[in-house]
Amino acid sequence: MMERNTKERKKSNDEDSTREVKDMLISNLPHHIILHILSFLDMKHVVRTSILSRRWRHLWKSLQYLNFDHNLFSSFYSIGQRSRREQSFTNFVSRVLLLRNHTTDIVKFNISCDEHCCVDSLATWILVAISYNIQELQLQAFRDIDIRLPREIYTCNSLQTLKLKSNSFRLSALTLPGSVSLPLLKYLSFESISFMNDKSISNFLSGCPVLENLFFDYCNFRPLKYLLISSLQLKELVIDTDDDYDSECHFKIDTPNLKYFRCGGSMRNEYTLLDMPSLDKANIGMRIEDEIYIMYDHMETDIAMAMSILRSFREEYAQRMMKILRSLGKAKALTLSPWTLEFASGAPAVLEQVHIPFCNLRCLRLTTMCSTASLRLIRYLLENSPIIEALVMELMQQCCPSDIRRTLVMKSFYSRSIGRGSEPEFTLCHLKSVEISNFLGCENELRFLKFLMKNATKLEKVIITSSNQATVRQKMKWRKKIKSFLHDSPHIMTVVT
Repeated sequence: MMERNTKERKKSNDEDSTREVKDMLISNLPHHIILHILSFLDMKHVVRTSILSRRWRHLWKSLQYLNFDHNLFSSFYSIGQRSRREQSFTNFVSRVLLLRNHTTDIVKFNISCDEHCCVDSLATWILVAISYNIQELQLQAFRDIDIRLPREIYTCNSLQTLKLKSNSFRLSALTLPGSVSLPLLKYLSFESISFMNDKSISNFLSGCPVLENLFFDYCNFRPLKYLLISSLQLKELVIDTDDDYDSECHFKIDTPNLKYFRCGGSMRNEYTLLDMPSLDKANIGMRIEDEIYIMYDHMETDIAMAMSILRSFREEYAQRMMKILRSLGKAKALTLSPWTLEFASGAPAVLEQVHIPFCNLRCLRLTTMCSTASLRLIRYLLENSPIIEALVMELMQQCCPSDIRRTLVMKSFYSRSIGRGSEPEFTLCHLKSVEISNFLGCENELRFLKFLMKNATKLEKVIITSSNQATVRQKMKWRKKIKSFLHDSPHIMTVVT
């Protein structure tokens, strides 16, 4: 009797376990959960789920997130069968839009198409999406032609997110209409796009009253001489220009409620930033690649010529960088690239004449070549940041011949123009944490580290990560020096790796 009861209990437990496993199957999930999972897949895979069971046969038709990737069709046809591949992809997208549940809106329409995709078909698909109250449009074009969207997309009352990206060998030109009305658009992103008209972007932004996020990634503004970016609601702005084009555009930015600002690209562009009282984070990553290449050409044959070229734009770029920094005085976190540091401090007279209080700055992140010039600016930033708590530095160590030439010219130039006299001492009353990576233990690095340990009265932690270029003997040598710095500051926890 007891044996029988035991078997019955075991059987009951097995049935319960089986029932639990069945309950965990995806087919037993509610419709909205399954549709949410399918929203992360490409429609080619989504449609295939229709063969799973009767329940799945028409489930995909109610999906509101449509992703179409032409790359999933390219493997079925050889290079000589491009027309068949194009037709296959075109027919698939058209049939999905035709057969889907027409009582369901389209929340997201994400399409990636190559140069063989019919322009008229693409426009038709977008118009269909608009008719179903599309909220997000993402277009990634693999083509060497200009991008032309149907005009209706620029007056779509339901559109909240618009992302346009070109993956062609040259940047695709985007033609924008003269007037725009996108009352709900909050997120706007352009990547690898070339803009041809000064007023078209400003007019576009004026038609987006609630825009909060604006991105220009690797974009070309070469034909533009002046660009006004004005928005009361904008919270995030990224401008990263394409260095392959000789862009010399003057950006004027009027965004009083901006929270995050990132700027990168050529220093030939000029920026005028109006008051940003709400700014939390700023990242300035300017570059001077073309100018460096010109100097490289002369370094092997004529160092004097390279120095002359450097002087020709040194003060102009220094003034531009200080102009940007002056506008970022309200930021709570600031990130600066090595060339931003080098050229912002390249003209001592400019640095001495301008006083920029960073009253809200708590975290400063830097990538630096640790030259005398850049260290001068870093000390300047620390001195004018009364409540700074964290300093994060990544040191650049040059190893290739071209970088060595650049370092020799830059450091020799700045050492003559600035000198290596004694720097004024000041106290850092709130600095608690210092992180330095790629540490090699050169004279400038050790001198600056000693300054921090001596003058940061509340410093609690110093983390140093050594450079891969440092030998065992070098590491032992500078570790002894760091240990000697701690004699007067035994309360600092130092971690060296």
